[in-house]
Amino acid sequence: MHISLFSRKTEIHRAMVVNMWISEGFFHGSSNEQEELGKEYFNELISRNLIEPDHKYAEKSACTMHDVVRSFAHYISRDEALAIHEVPTNFGDLDSAKIRRLSIEIRGSGSNKLDWSVIQKHKSLRTLILDGCIMFTPHDSLSCFSRLRTLYIVGARIGELVDSLCQLKHLRFLRLVSTDISRLPEGIDKMKFLQYITLRNYEKSVQIPSSILKLWQLRCLDFMDTEVSGVPRGFGGLTNLKEILGFPAHMDTTGASSKKNDWCSLEELGTISQLRWLELNKLENVSASFFATKARLASKEHLTTLKLACTRTHLPDTRVLFDDAISRDNQQIIEDVFDELCPPPCLASLSIKGYFGCRLPRWMMFPTSVAPLKGLKSLFLQNLACC
Repeated sequence: MHISLFSRKTEIHRAMVVNMWISEGFFHGSSNEQEELGKEYFNELISRNLIEPDHKYAEKSACTMHDVVRSFAHYISRDEALAIHEVPTNFGDLDSAKIRRLSIEIRGSGSNKLDWSVIQKHKSLRTLILDGCIMFTPHDSLSCFSRLRTLYIVGARIGELVDSLCQLKHLRFLRLVSTDISRLPEGIDKMKFLQYITLRNYEKSVQIPSSILKLWQLRCLDFMDTEVSGVPRGFGGLTNLKEILGFPAHMDTTGASSKKNDWCSLEELGTISQLRWLELNKLENVSASFFATKARLASKEHLTTLKLACTRTHLPDTRVLFDDAISRDNQQIIEDVFDELCPPPCLASLSIKGYFGCRLPRWMMFPTSVAPLKGLKSLFLQNLACC
């Protein structure tokens, strides 16, 4: 049902769909098993030819849906789900009490025809997906959607709605992509049931409030392709996290008077033992291998996907320029840091990007018989200019 709500142009990733299923309470049983159960259901849909795997992605981690199947899904769920690509003239006459899931995609000048007050009539919504050039005024709010579990907004100017997010007390899934927000609301801790937060494709810095540390049920934090200045200190207390994407490694926090003491370092990852997916960015900021050691990646027995990236070193692919910009001392530090980021044997996918050491991490160079990467299925190396 959720898959049919997305437009044909949307890349539908398995993790996103499974997270939406979990947010609506479709799975029962142990909390730690729900992602795996969702993966099984996703693969079952593929085996029944209801969805088709996107071959650009390994391990059937993304899918497409044939137009015929999509139309059939819309017909089956017509009493409680509605996907709109052009606002119909009778949109305001629809029975708002029945609709539980609403998806609206508007492109170009069509955005001028959307009346937000009409959408607000759908107070029984559990899922709301907004995609396109939708404008809001300072008087608009999300407070009417008190039953909302899933909110997904792409490409809309929602800066005026940020503070009203806190009134969505039952929200589990929040995904904001290419919007104009510059911060999450200070009162985000009021959203006690929030499990998934995704902020993607933001060129400007996005501020993360310290109140996020009170969201004990968080399972996923996704800051991929987003300029997040730092993660508040105390992050290691969110031990229920299963996925952390785009985690920005911060500078050494030594010095009591430094403002950087407000941001956590890699060592706080050491207490988060349930991780399945971890993406670390700006690793050039780690000043000593000690912090990487404290992250304890090798002990995370559920970790299957690891991405390590240095983002300061995106220079042209020319060895002379690279060598002039990076000192040997900095290369030695990054080599030591990567040596201590040794993953567990269960790792299935490894990506290293922008690494400027002169050699690969030692755990990649051991003899095959003792290598920790015995379960590895995919390996991506990009922009290793000095290696």
